Amino acid sequence: MTRLQHQQGFTLIEVLVAMVCSSLMIAALYQVFHSQQRSFMKQDDVTEMQQNLRAGLYLMTRDIRSAGFAPIKSDPVDPYAFTQATAGFETNFDPAIFENDINYAEDTNVIAFTMDDDGDGIIQANDNEKIAYRLQGNNLERFSVSRNAWEPIANNIDALNFVYLDSDGNVTVVPTEFKAVEVSLLVRTGDQDLKYTNTQIFRNKQGVDICPD
Repeated sequence: MTRLQHQQGFTLIEVLVAMVCSSLMIAALYQVFHSQQRSFMKQDDVTEMQQNLRAGLYLMTRDIRSAGFAPIKSDPVDPYAFTQATAGFETNFDPAIFENDINYAEDTNVIAFTMDDDGDGIIQANDNEKIAYRLQGNNLERFSVSRNAWEPIANNIDALNFVYLDSDGNVTVVPTEFKAVEVSLLVRTGDQDLKYTNTQIFRNKQGVDICPD
């Protein structure tokens, strides 16, 4: 019988070195995976936030652009007689909606206005001709006249701010002088990042802090 003179294998030191190298590689791969996962989740949150905001902002801006719409209506009996509804920004067109009148100098996160949507010369009590928006908690809400209730159209809203301008572009708080409206929205994602510390001051175009708290 031939006796083996040399036996091949791993020493304890070699095994330990291999374990350390493998552990380092696994840790590095986990860090890459974790980083990519967090990035994907953040992008998903941002996309959801944008989709949530887009629908609400589109509806609100569309309505505000039509505020005060009131075409002149001719009388079918007397062709020389014309009527026109009185439409525009309101301080309180329904006590069921607002318990107190809107003070546009102080109530910067609420707006109310009317429009003659069907052009019949009368402001009807419906969702198309009496419109109001407000920030309630973290929800952007639109008042439904037909349901007599506020309905959320966007959530995770931290601040809503309206600024009103006259025909010369100057800030005004007199409803009859409103010719343009600046809308500022501060929106966040649904999932809070506990590692993020927000130190930024958010201001509107006039330089006013819209989220002082």
